[in-house]
Amino acid sequence: MSAVDNSLPLMHTHYLSLPQRTYCERNATYAASLACVKKLQQRVFEMQAQLGASKDDPELTADVLSKWREKINVTEELFMADDDELASLAEALLTKKRFKTEDELTKIDGRWYWALPQGQRFIPRHTDALQLRTSKIGCEPYPKSLGRRVSNRLSTLLPKRTLGSGTRLKRSSR
Repeated sequence: MSAVDNSLPLMHTHYLSLPQRTYCERNATYAASLACVKKLQQRVFEMQAQLGASKDDPELTADVLSKWREKINVTEELFMADDDELASLAEALLTKKRFKTEDELTKIDGRWYWALPQGQRFIPRHTDALQLRTSKIGCEPYPKSLGRRVSNRLSTLLPKRTLGSGTRLKRSSR
């Protein structure tokens, strides 16, 4: 039989500096997830210790030992998956310093997103948000023909010409 590997990969916190750790721990989502991951890591260590102690028991069969190892492997995989998710949250917290650390985060499709604040002073993020904002102020954002002219000019891929550029070229050539 092969020997059981008693070493887990290091938690992502091993690679963070102390200021980075304290910065991340200020976030409630991160702190709650970190507590769960630490409990899971502790559970893996306990299971490995129990397996090591039970190896000397002559009444244990190879089948029982293999089932025990399988349980440990499943728990380790859960631990590593949760730690990877927590590491991505720490990365999001450390790279997105423009957000408040205490704000709530949600994981959607493998990426972390900050919840948008709600209230009357914030404009909802839907297609009519511009219309809503301009109707409150009482003005139109811009005429639609201006948008067409700008897009037509951009689509020609020609450089914009300024009025004074031709006279400057003539003076410099003399």
